[in-house]
Amino acid sequence: MIKAVVDRFENGYAVLSFKDGQTLNWPIEKLSSEIHEGDVVWLCLSKDQKRTTDQQQLAKVILNELLGED
Repeated sequence: MIKAVVDRFENGYAVLSFKDGQTLNWPIEKLSSEIHEGDVVWLCLSKDQKRTTDQQQLAKVILNELLGED
């Protein structure tokens, strides 16, 4: 998990600030209404194995169709 601080709201985005000075613009509609400027938030990325596998299979099907393979 990665810690960030909601620095400000700007043009429909929450500007999240990280300790290394980087920022990330996060759509306000994707935040809880309870989050305000100055709040500490945690970001967590996780892998969706099923969707990853589904996308890989679809890509193979499309590639095989383009190459005329069965």
